[in-house]
Amino acid sequence: SLHIRIDSMYYGRFVFRNQYRDGLEKLFLSLSKKYQIKVLSGDNDGERSNLEAILPKNTELIFNQKPEQKLEFIKRLQEKGQNVMMVGDGLNDAGALAQSNV
Repeated sequence: SLHIRIDSMYYGRFVFRNQYRDGLEKLFLSLSKKYQIKVLSGDNDGERSNLEAILPKNTELIFNQKPEQKLEFIKRLQEKGQNVMMVGDGLNDAGALAQSNV
């Protein structure tokens, strides 16, 4: 939330929320039947309950991840012989995206 106050006068606040696309829950449920799903986020766990509501029950959620931690996470999975698909939303994900198999 962003609270607005000028001097001693409180004007209100803006509340920011993530909005997820329709069909996302169905997509992840379908993917989870063939693949392990893990979510690594650089954000704090403020979205945990919202994500838990739309993701399959056994989805691993890991928050507060720096770009190098995401990269190392992918490398560890690959060392175990796993093929990794990575989806990222920013330049900070470039290393992990380049390391992934897909």
